[in-house]
Amino acid sequence: MQIAKPVMALGLLIPIAHGQSFEPADIPVGLRSHAGSGNIRKAHQVGSITCDALKEVLTVTWRSSALENQAPDWSLQWDLDTGALGTHFVQTVNQEFSVGYYPTAAAVVDDSTILVGGVDKAGTTILESWSLVWPKMMSGVYTDPNTGLSQVQPMMVTVSTRKRLYDDSAVGKTFVQNICAVRRQSGKPVDYMVQFGDSSDVYIGAVQGGALSLLGSSQTSAGTIGTVPGLEGDSQTVLMASHFSGLGYVYQLLRQDPSGRLMNDIEAPKVLRIIFVDTDLDGVIDNYLQPTQQEWDDQGWADLDNYVNWWLD
Repeated sequence: MQIAKPVMALGLLIPIAHGQSFEPADIPVGLRSHAGSGNIRKAHQVGSITCDALKEVLTVTWRSSALENQAPDWSLQWDLDTGALGTHFVQTVNQEFSVGYYPTAAAVVDDSTILVGGVDKAGTTILESWSLVWPKMMSGVYTDPNTGLSQVQPMMVTVSTRKRLYDDSAVGKTFVQNICAVRRQSGKPVDYMVQFGDSSDVYIGAVQGGALSLLGSSQTSAGTIGTVPGLEGDSQTVLMASHFSGLGYVYQLLRQDPSGRLMNDIEAPKVLRIIFVDTDLDGVIDNYLQPTQQEWDDQGWADLDNYVNWWLD
């Protein structure tokens, strides 16, 4: 007897039987093209990840200039008022990787490791760790004699290994909806946070592999931080890591509309704002917050001045 498992499309749960062919149309609209968490940084270039589930492709958009990762004065790169070029030219190039399944989420661990999650044609949820190899010699800064602008040629990486971290078709773990490396004040991340699409449950896993540990769920108190109301299977969300002044590392799980724009209380009666907090910056989630719209405004969550770092890579 086949056992149906729920999957979500357009915010609705649809039963799909184990062993039944999984179709791209079963992928939620919000996960068909999904930006990865964090950026890949090396020398004078930075890369941002986009997952194209329907094409089974992961794209890294590389951006390079003399000022990348150098704590620059951005006015030297372009005029913020007119948009005119400054003294340093930015080069951009895309690098595509064939995934072999439908990638729905990705995250940067460090400059040599990324996490990729998705679902294959059999409906099996997959989580992988990809090891990146950089060229032995990185591009240096040079000046274009025709324009007088400094430039840096973007370098491409290769994927040396793909380690399978999770490979199963369990109910409650269909689709990788969000994934994010869990940061530490000292040392590279050793854990990651992952949210699954059908249940919206959030788990913690080790970058090197091993069993997943439930962090929070709306259905059970068995997670590390207990029951988390609002984690439900009908929301399209984004997970972002930041460092909030006086509070610690925060992982904000925010609801989006189908276009990817964050929603507020006026637009959505059940706005999702769940913030997982690591107060001592040790890579362990200590608690969570669920601010209302008023608390969100009063506490200054939308004010970049309240962040040590708005976007943790």
